[in-house]
Parts: sequence; C-alpha cells; structure tokens
Amino acid sequence: MLWAAVWHPAIPLREGTAAQVRDYLIPSCQGKRRGAYAITEEDAGSDPRRVQTRADRRNGRYYLSGEKWFVTSGDAADYLIVHAHVDGNPDKPTLFLVDKSLPGVRIKRIPKFMHTYVFEHPEFRSLIPKNMLSGETGEEYRKSFLRNTPQTYSDTAEALFTMPDLSDKLHRIAVPTWVCYGADDPGPMAYSEAYRKNIPDCTLCLLKGPGHFPIWDSTESFLSELFKFLDAHPVK
Repeated sequence: MLWAAVWHPAIPLREGTAAQVRDYLIPSCQGKRRGAYAITEEDAGSDPRRVQTRADRRNGRYYLSGEKWFVTSGDAADYLIVHAHVDGNPDKPTLFLVDKSLPGVRIKRIPKFMHTYVFEHPEFRSLIPKNMLSGETGEEYRKSFLRNTPQTYSDTAEALFTMPDLSDKLHRIAVPTWVCYGADDPGPMAYSEAYRKNIPDCTLCLLKGPGHFPIWDSTESFLSELFKFLDAHPVK
C-alpha cells in the first residue's frame, strides 16, 4: 500500500496561482501537506453535473456551501480540493482549495469499507457556511476546472487496462470472478469485456441505470446480483 501512503499532489495544483503553488503544491510535493479531492455527494456519484455544492461570489470573493461524501484520505489531509458549481450552474464546475482548519469544515461521519486502503473516506458536512470565506480566486487556477466527460473516463480506463503486466496476467486468476459494471458508466465497455474474455471463469454483470459506482447508485440491484453469484459459487 506504499502508493497510497506516499504523497502524490493533485495535478490541477500545477495550474494554480503563484501563491497557491507556494502554499499548496510545493509543500505537498515535500510531504509537508496533503490534499484530498472532494467531489462525490449523496446524489452525485458518477455524474459530476449533479453536484449540489455551490460557490457564490460576493464582494470579489467566493463562498462555498455543501456536503461531500467519501473523500478519500480526507482524514489525513489538511486541505480539500472541492468540486463546486459557481452560482449553482453545472456548466461552471470549479475547483476550490479549502483548508480543513477553517471553522466551517467538519466531518459528518467516517463510513467503513471492506478494503485495506491506508486512509479513511470521511464525509464532510457544511463545508463552508455562506458567511465563511473559502479563499482567493484567479484566472490561472480556473484552468484547472475538471469537466468529467465520457472521453476522459474512457481515456483513463484504457490507460489503466493497457498498463504493463496487467492484461496479459488476467488468465492467472484461478477462482470464479464476478465483474459488475453500470450500463451507463462512461468508461468503455471494451474494458469490462476484456475482463470477461481474459479471466477463465468470469461472470460479467451489467446493471441498467447505474453509472461508475453501481454499489452506490443501485445498491439493491447490485447486492441481488452479487448474492446470486455467491449462491452459484459456494465456498468449498
């Protein structure tokens, strides 16, 4: 799990203003600070356009309000990179740097997951009350807007699957394997088909409706299909 423990600053930080590079990027590269990307919300998992966290500009500054779920490494981070919509407009997705030390930032809860990731995935409530300053803005940092499109998901998935020593080793998986995808996942279906084709005993499940996170987007259907698979493949 070394890859999760070492610091790896978010790429958008390199597009920050001189002050943001000085205060966030450089210390993050030195291991003196750690950031966490906050995008997911209760009703916005796979589709970032459904994000409700908003940024309102008043007197030349932005004020944020909202709630973020499953912020990976949010417990260890000392600042958040918050995906919000300016004026509540999904056509204005923007990233904001928010220090966790601000009095308006508080953890709602820390859900538990069945994995061994080093850090937690806390949920933050009332990120920044509307009377709490969120930080400076600048045109240079606005270049770091993230607009998640089907193409960006596809490019990422393709890059992951074509990494060296990955696809040519799938045939070594010697146990029944269940792969579940949301039919509306913007990632390429060829990615899931590659698993089905290369893993000897693989069951591919495509759920209608969910996007990138079927376990959250369609929990009941996900669990129903998973239990069917487990019942058909009892542990010997």
